[in-house]
Amino acid sequence: GPVALSGRPATGDSGAMNTPKGAVIVGYDGSADAELALSWADRYADDRKLALHVLLSATSAPHVPEVASQWHGANLERIEADARSRIEDLRTSEVSLDVVKSAPTEALIDASRHGDAVVVGARGHGVLSGVVMGSVSQHVARHAACPVIVTRQPNDPSSERVVVGVDGSGGSRQALEFAFDHADRTGGKIAAIHGWHRLSRSGGKASGYPMETFVDEVRAAERVLAESVAGLAERYPDVEVALEAIPVAPTRALADASQSAALVVVGSRGHGTFADLLLGSVGQSVLHHARCSVAVVR
Repeated sequence: GPVALSGRPATGDSGAMNTPKGAVIVGYDGSADAELALSWADRYADDRKLALHVLLSATSAPHVPEVASQWHGANLERIEADARSRIEDLRTSEVSLDVVKSAPTEALIDASRHGDAVVVGARGHGVLSGVVMGSVSQHVARHAACPVIVTRQPNDPSSERVVVGVDGSGGSRQALEFAFDHADRTGGKIAAIHGWHRLSRSGGKASGYPMETFVDEVRAAERVLAESVAGLAERYPDVEVALEAIPVAPTRALADASQSAALVVVGSRGHGTFADLLLGSVGQSVLHHARCSVAVVR
């Protein structure tokens, strides 16, 4: 379709003002991971008939001084030219591109206030880089105002399975709604997973239910799953759903399931065993260890 490319924004603009309302925002730096993010964002936007907004940052991350020298003049122009060339081949009919002067994390988070979703590669190089995973992608996943998809090559490229972490919280309900909608559009199947630490040796509570025995734990987990998907299965009758109660730590349950998945979906905050999903170790671990793309929904 027709491609509408915006020019460079005014100096100092962070990208938010130039973001079309409800667009899918993708960070691009010319790396292989950014190419994957752009392809993922293009499919996502096209499926939903949304605009696609490509962001390039001309500012190197201040905590990565050793790559700053790469990002002046010709190299940035080459990456911008690559991005404009790639845009010509995209499916999405409405595409815009901005080169912004603010740091990539600031630009993506700022733009997220207007966006439908932000898509970013797990790693990059140069101005969108995380020298370690977490520099840009993890920061954006924590702080963006809309869902964030952190893309990576799947361990099983043929899989269309969508794995979603469930704990009965409002955040997990949002994750389920995202997962059902995505699976419905892509023809994928859903695995709704409730993982929990075994508690029966010492007693205790999980998800609000007192635990006496392992059987009680399993029943409580199955109840959380059944209650969580109630209504969604009826709303999306074509989506096949498997409910999986797994007595291992949620991080491990989701990482293991990601080996044969196209996407793992998590809520931005949960409770119980998924508590502080993005602020604590579970969310960081899921983003680090998943073997496919991860959607963080809010």
